Amino acid sequence: MDLGPTSTTPLAGQVNAPGAYPTHLIETVRLRDGKPLAIRPIHRDDFQLELDFVRGLSARSAYQRLLSPRRPRLREIRRWVEIDYRRELALIATATVDGQVRQIGVARYAPEPDGSSCDFGIVVADEWQGRGVGEALMRALVCAAAAALVPELTGLTLATNQPMRDLARKVGFSVHRDPHDGTVVLLRMPLRDAAQDERWPCAARPRAASAATAPARPRY
Repeated sequence: MDLGPTSTTPLAGQVNAPGAYPTHLIETVRLRDGKPLAIRPIHRDDFQLELDFVRGLSARSAYQRLLSPRRPRLREIRRWVEIDYRRELALIATATVDGQVRQIGVARYAPEPDGSSCDFGIVVADEWQGRGVGEALMRALVCAAAAALVPELTGLTLATNQPMRDLARKVGFSVHRDPHDGTVVLLRMPLRDAAQDERWPCAARPRAASAATAPARPRY
């Protein structure tokens, strides 16, 4: 089963987004059931993949990610695939289903306005939840952020979203109630330990030259 580059996967010399396409973050992993999937940085040519993925999410999954019942506009989705790899990152998981490459999950981070941390988010297609896709994406995102010298990842999730709370704890995040809003919990992970701990694959990966510090916060 070929999960490598497709017609929507950028090739050398074809990247127009700021920053070079981070090919070193492309990897193939196997889920607990043995199913292979590809994890790679998103690219501007992935608009249709991202659009189909977002449109395929249930109202519940979309709400849990955006913390809002609204559906994203096309210009938002365009922004989500046209990123600056020097300061932010989105990793997508793809699998071949019925002969077609489909996006089945995405995890991303972007720097907070004060530059002290990066906000992160993750969402997995409903039919792929509970199979290890989320954990694979989260671990890949944490390693990439640590290599980019991101000081800390932070995020919010609904207090009722127990699967996300469990996943965050499993990967290494602290989980605390928001003292100002009982409906959400705060997720936090300093990345110095992930970058240096030999138990994490991050320790063996090349480190970037500078941190992601420019202000931006795409909400996805």
